[in-house]
Amino acid sequence: MTYGPIQVFDIEINDLESIFRAEGFRDPGLLGAFQERKTGQKFGLIKPVNDKLEIHIRGYEDLTIDSEIELRRKYLQHLDAKSYPCYKQIIEILRRHNLRFKCIEPLPDDPEIKAIAVPKETTEWGPIVEEKIVSALAFLKVKDDKKIVKKLIEILSEGL
Repeated sequence: MTYGPIQVFDIEINDLESIFRAEGFRDPGLLGAFQERKTGQKFGLIKPVNDKLEIHIRGYEDLTIDSEIELRRKYLQHLDAKSYPCYKQIIEILRRHNLRFKCIEPLPDDPEIKAIAVPKETTEWGPIVEEKIVSALAFLKVKDDKKIVKKLIEILSEGL
């Protein structure tokens, strides 16, 4: 059974993950706990494309890869946003690192960045959460609540 449409050869899965990390992909942070983990998945990384979009990549135990582009998770609208298959950048990385690979399934065309449905209005969840936490701490009469909230938001936002 294969999981992703691109099969990589002659490399260990941890080394493949390291290559993508070196190319700017990173863990999804705290919100990664809510990311769907697929059967056979060994790693899942993200990389911002711009302020609104990010690429997700999954590496599987059989050394296959799948990838998609979608609205960044820092926006509430991410929950309803569509994701699109995205492989051109992944293939470029594999070639740049002289990795042997083959497409074991036909790859769909990558969408043009400008053609991806991005909501005209987006709302970052961080400031909303910060406001609610400050209010809760003020209600509980916690001293230095702004300092605590800033640190909590920093922890929550890591990886976004």
